Amino acid sequence: MNILIAPDKFKGTLDARQAALAIQRGIRKVIPALSRCTIDLCPLADGGDGTVSVLVEAVAGRVVPILTEDPLGRPVYAGVGLARIEGVPTALVESASASGLALLKPSELNPYTASTSGTGKLVSYFLHRARSEFSEISKVLVCVGGTATLDAGLGALAAMGASLLDETGAPLHKGDRLLFRTHAIDPSGMDLPGRDGRPEVQIATDVTHSMLGESGCVRTFGPQKGLHPSEFGRFEEAMRRVANLYGKVFGIDPGFLPRSGAGGGLAGGLAAAENAQLLDGFEIVATALRLRERIANADVVITGEGAVDRTSFEGKAIGKVVTLASSLNKRVAILAGRIEDSVVDSRLCGAFKLSLESLCRYPKEAVYNAANLLEIAAERWALEYSTQ
Repeated sequence: MNILIAPDKFKGTLDARQAALAIQRGIRKVIPALSRCTIDLCPLADGGDGTVSVLVEAVAGRVVPILTEDPLGRPVYAGVGLARIEGVPTALVESASASGLALLKPSELNPYTASTSGTGKLVSYFLHRARSEFSEISKVLVCVGGTATLDAGLGALAAMGASLLDETGAPLHKGDRLLFRTHAIDPSGMDLPGRDGRPEVQIATDVTHSMLGESGCVRTFGPQKGLHPSEFGRFEEAMRRVANLYGKVFGIDPGFLPRSGAGGGLAGGLAAAENAQLLDGFEIVATALRLRERIANADVVITGEGAVDRTSFEGKAIGKVVTLASSLNKRVAILAGRIEDSVVDSRLCGAFKLSLESLCRYPKEAVYNAANLLEIAAERWALEYSTQ
């Protein structure tokens, strides 16, 4: 029997590799009962946080630390990947490493002032240094997801050289509630596409949501960034005005572009300024990992993430894995921190599923003891499977 272990990260507790190893440990406790069992570890990512490490490992690249800033403007080192993606020398920038939720304490969340400036600095670093120490880089792939921001990418564009102006024409600065106060953009200081030898910018996202609308980034992701539902309308209107402004300045209004809402609109802002493609992050990772081939060779696919809910099937890795495995008639097991049973049952009737929450002996054990609980969950799957 061939078992493919292909989890995404368990956000805030385990990265994808740690999760895969925990599942493997649990299965190995039962391996004597599973004759001729082979295990294939395949940690996943979908364009959001964790994508750089997964891609770098998959294609034998390397990670370099670059000094930038977090969402509140504090210095932070971000790991940027250098790798050949489909043969192209690429710098892999992950928005979560500079503008991520994980960089802030819950008490520090502030969607009014949290900025994507740090991500913009990383992108600018490679655009301006492509002729020097990173002369081999011909593409910058920005992996957008997991940010603490709702600034529509204005902070990033400012860090890349754009001048943001208020309604009086006065320049704005970090911390100035850019989404609400930006009424004009002067892009003359930016290194815009077209310069000979300048790397191309592409954007990979882990969600399909647009900047605007009922399923846009404000309503869907605002609460996790500290936004109260009573503020949805105000942020939606400000996001709409900025999207329209992008259309006037750059010729592309990203408001309703699929994937433009990733990173609180960061994906849309970069797409407009860079005339950049918005790509499915999972597909990039799946290609690098030869995922379809590995699923086809498996008898069982075990996947999981921190929380399986509706959004898991809206562009994220676990939903794609489940859909692909099902299309190839593979048995699927889902191990996750939390599972909305109705969501899974509506897509995989009869699939094995087990949440870490159901194994908890005390509150938040699924957070503090995730690796051990995931190992126990995998062992329970293996025991049940071995008796079938």
